[in-house]
Amino acid sequence: PGFDMTFSAPKSVSILAGLGADSQLEVLHDLAVEKAIRLIENEFAQARVVIDGKVHYVNTGNLVIAAFRQPSSRANDPALHTHCVTMNLTFTEDGKARSLASDINGQFGVVEQLQKHITYAGLLYRTELANLLKERGYRLIEAGKGLFEIEGMPEEILQAFSTRRADIEALMQERGWD
Repeated sequence: PGFDMTFSAPKSVSILAGLGADSQLEVLHDLAVEKAIRLIENEFAQARVVIDGKVHYVNTGNLVIAAFRQPSSRANDPALHTHCVTMNLTFTEDGKARSLASDINGQFGVVEQLQKHITYAGLLYRTELANLLKERGYRLIEAGKGLFEIEGMPEEILQAFSTRRADIEALMQERGWD
């Protein structure tokens, strides 16, 4: 019936938003999610249609999404994120409702392409959020692999509010996993 795309703010943003330090942080997160979705729609939304007995992948530029912003993780740590529940539905240029394209070979298809380009899709969100934060006067520091944090947030605070990550890392160490 559909799939979930989740966009997660950096831990420092989540902590400051959770503390109410800047009421605009959730707004900036929402704007970054919206822009990422628009870019994803333009690049990946398509339907598979048969014309004269041949399969064609038609770009539609639209997805049907319900967005749900959540302030915390399952462990109740600050973790500002938005679930974008995406229906298996798009509309072609003629206004017809169609299922999203899929392709067993992975060359086309909405989910297939998003899975193939998951890092890129996340960068669309983080790039927009970083730009909006900088426009608001925040200074950012690089945190590796396209990630960032707001400058000045102590590492101890980031770790203290990352209990799920600590649990996962402890389990991995216990089992000898990398």
